Amino acid sequence: MKKHLFLLMLVVCTSAISAQVSIGLSGGANYSSWKWEVDNLPTNSFDFQPAFGWRAALLAEIPLHKQLRLRTELGTQVYANGEERSFSFPDDFLNGDFDGSQYRYRENYQFWEVSVLAEVMPIRKISWLYVVAGATGGKLTKGWTSFKALEPDKEQLSGDPIDVKNDNGHHNSFAADLGLGGNIPLSKSIKLKLESRFLYFFNELDDLDNVHSRISPVMLNLACVYKL
Repeated sequence: MKKHLFLLMLVVCTSAISAQVSIGLSGGANYSSWKWEVDNLPTNSFDFQPAFGWRAALLAEIPLHKQLRLRTELGTQVYANGEERSFSFPDDFLNGDFDGSQYRYRENYQFWEVSVLAEVMPIRKISWLYVVAGATGGKLTKGWTSFKALEPDKEQLSGDPIDVKNDNGHHNSFAADLGLGGNIPLSKSIKLKLESRFLYFFNELDDLDNVHSRISPVMLNLACVYKL
């Protein structure tokens, strides 16, 4: 049995070395929708406004067939949500403004992620177009809030860190990837990849029985890839 495993590993390694491996850098943005539901509240839900985040990753790509490539990515991604809130300060009351000042409030959550993806070119005559599918595993490492004044000459607020290591949160995530992309050749060894992907998270953000929370992000990425 050990001999068979060793031979299999040898074949895989040899194939990977002999293949035309490509490496690159990827960066882009995500637009995340958030859903929170609490069973024992009359409203039963909180509506967080979708917000933009960012992503940066290293990638490696190996062709397995003329119409099939295997890709791995290691990167970090920030998902965010937001809403407009009203805050009142002593100056507001002194000036007769009892409605307070409007701010755009954001919560930012940073994950480190590993993705394993397959690129399939479904139409031979359009070889630059591909469908991408796979899985992404991540770990939540950091969270913080941010504020932006929506009215001129209003006091700016500083953000605070979010305790992401509390016992009620899920620090690890697992999601399925599905998207569409295109390769833009610049030379024989360099190409750009423009890609849009949707992530479906299988786990929720917390492990409380009466709270149900989930992220639904859509990503748009641009990568520069170099063939070794």
